Amino acid sequence: MMKVRMLEQVTGTRNGVAWPAPGGVVDLPDGEARKLLEQGRAEPVDTAKKRGRD
Repeated sequence: MMKVRMLEQVTGTRNGVAWPAPGGVVDLPDGEARKLLEQGRAEPVDTAKKRGRD
């Protein structure tokens, strides 16, 4: 599992729960998280900490 911070809004739901708003954090399976990272829709939470966001 990987925690990511959303950079843009994803419409719809995931497992019946709405996606977090931009800036929100969600814990996802590695493959799903990697897809969002590759698309530029999310960033790893550790990266966000290094940038001073946490």
